[in-house]
Amino acid sequence: MPTPTLLRAPFRLADDLLLPWQPHRIRILVIADGPLNFEPSLDFGLAQFLDTLRDSRFYGQPPEVRVGHRQLPTQDFPQFRFRNDLTADTCDVLFLFGFDPGEDIEPADQQAIAWFMQAGGGVFATGDHGELGAAMGASLPRVRSMRRWRPGVPMTSPLRHTTNLPGDDGVYQFEDQSDHVPQRSYPRYYARPGTPTVSAPHLLLQAPTPNGRYLPIEYQPDHPHEGECIEPRILTEKLLPGSTADEFPLAPGGTRPAPQIIAFTVSYGGAFPPNKQAILEPRLFGSICAYDGRQAGVGRVVTDATWHHFVNINIDGTGTDRTGLRNASGQDLPELTLIRQYWRNLVSWLAPVRLGRALAPVAHVLQAARLGEELLPHFERELATAEGRERAGFEIEAALTAELSPVELESTLTTLVDGVFGKAARNRSEMLGRDLCNCALAAAGALLAAPLRAPGRAKALEAAGFPHAAEAQLAALGSTALRELVTRTNARIENTQREIEQLRRSLN
Repeated sequence: MPTPTLLRAPFRLADDLLLPWQPHRIRILVIADGPLNFEPSLDFGLAQFLDTLRDSRFYGQPPEVRVGHRQLPTQDFPQFRFRNDLTADTCDVLFLFGFDPGEDIEPADQQAIAWFMQAGGGVFATGDHGELGAAMGASLPRVRSMRRWRPGVPMTSPLRHTTNLPGDDGVYQFEDQSDHVPQRSYPRYYARPGTPTVSAPHLLLQAPTPNGRYLPIEYQPDHPHEGECIEPRILTEKLLPGSTADEFPLAPGGTRPAPQIIAFTVSYGGAFPPNKQAILEPRLFGSICAYDGRQAGVGRVVTDATWHHFVNINIDGTGTDRTGLRNASGQDLPELTLIRQYWRNLVSWLAPVRLGRALAPVAHVLQAARLGEELLPHFERELATAEGRERAGFEIEAALTAELSPVELESTLTTLVDGVFGKAARNRSEMLGRDLCNCALAAAGALLAAPLRAPGRAKALEAAGFPHAAEAQLAALGSTALRELVTRTNARIENTQREIEQLRRSLN
């Protein structure tokens, strides 16, 4: 098992970074109901999860985290209501930890969450066994189709989902959910574009290492009776009653992105008293389901099998004589280090893209030691040729890869490509992907280089219209470059076809 020291520290914007605008901090809203709470001293508290988010950096900056409860007052919301307190102007990522199985939240609250999704906001939702959490989750578009809410997974019958692994004594016990042995999960692997023999887990399940690579996240806290994530069978249900919008809309080009289970886990084996007497048949079930709504112009969504993957009793053993996934000194075990990275990845992946958020890391690496000495002083000369632009883009991307997590890197590159060339160019041609990234990074560098070199750099950037005019300036830089990229790529294709034909003739 890798040690925590093998994971890269989160990217942090330099304190002296000269930016006249404030890159958008990710705004997080965490909502619970029933006995779920935010207290560190209570077993069903989400304190470990919240502390992880508050102590993290996303795109170089700490987040803004607020918490609300549907029945109880909190420091942030004396009386929380989705219809009053949730908008895309005040929140980027919404976490829903549902316990109540009763009546659905009211239509006005459903509508507020649906509008938030349609505006690009990211949503995470989970419950537990049976119908726990259905009051919030069962009626929400997309969320309702990506997890079993009604009917849920039974708690006590042979059909329950048990992931509890026995501890050091080898005996199955309920309390093993709070010991140092987590469950093993199995991520789905995906081929990388252009390299079908190279595969990787979903970005949500990659933990960055200092060498620019990743470790797969293959652990979750275990629990005797979990829920289940599923993939919807029908994608064309309407968003809400009376709506004309599809629940899972079409993307440009006519494709319809669908949710997919990105990690499975195993329900297996042991019976244990007092109410888990049945011995189970081992079987796989969905642990995490993800929907990339960004492809279709709406928000991303993730569901998880159970909130026991997040609450204190399963993390640090609160309320038991166990220490959870921490040692006696209170330090995280290696598995918990990876689990916390999954929590951070949820925020980075779900948050809607912002141009300022993408340009800030580029400004950071351009001012860092090596690029600040080698590339920034004569950036315009480097951009004078196609080869120079390609080289500059490669250098910037390499520097970003060494700083950002895989989730943040993907989002940054996608945001810049869309800002320079528009979504249509990216969606129209995967073959241009590498060239588009290089050219978009070079364009971002061109926008930033001169003001960053100037004595009054902050004022120069302000005069350039950051962040409001940046997208238009990037797009202007991209129109000519895109024509050049298409020409160069077509030439490479023709050369490759000629080489293949020559090779075929030589073999015959």
